[in-house]
Amino acid sequence: MPIATFRISGTEILHEERRRALAHLADDLQALGIECHVNYRPPDPGKRGVTWYEVLYIYLGTKALESLTGYAFNVLAEQTVARVINWAKDRLRRGETNRPQSITIYGPDGQPMITVKVRSPEQIEIEDHTATAPNGEDGQPQRADGNWVPPE
Repeated sequence: MPIATFRISGTEILHEERRRALAHLADDLQALGIECHVNYRPPDPGKRGVTWYEVLYIYLGTKALESLTGYAFNVLAEQTVARVINWAKDRLRRGETNRPQSITIYGPDGQPMITVKVRSPEQIEIEDHTATAPNGEDGQPQRADGNWVPPE
């Protein structure tokens, strides 16, 4: 069974509203057959940072002794990205947060695969860390309103 570990930045205090939002995302990913866990350690006293973005790291992998083919993992990753984008857009639409979302998805090798920045439900930036060439003709990340459309 695939596993998604949600890692919360070491400088963020995980409030109840964010816990509920992560639980909704976990429910959505569990519909894809992904087992979800939250990895959070409160910041050390006096070690908090300030960022405008709500930052979330998602590590995708499988349980020991299980594996997915490269194709199956890529399909799962694409479906995960689509659901993460919808989750972030919905949170902003419903007013659960007014902060932009930055979500980086890591593969089983621990390397970043994709970063999604959702500044508003209409403004989404996607950076593919696995691409060997720049994402767009201008070298900028592809955008959901331009070259890349997340799968439904």
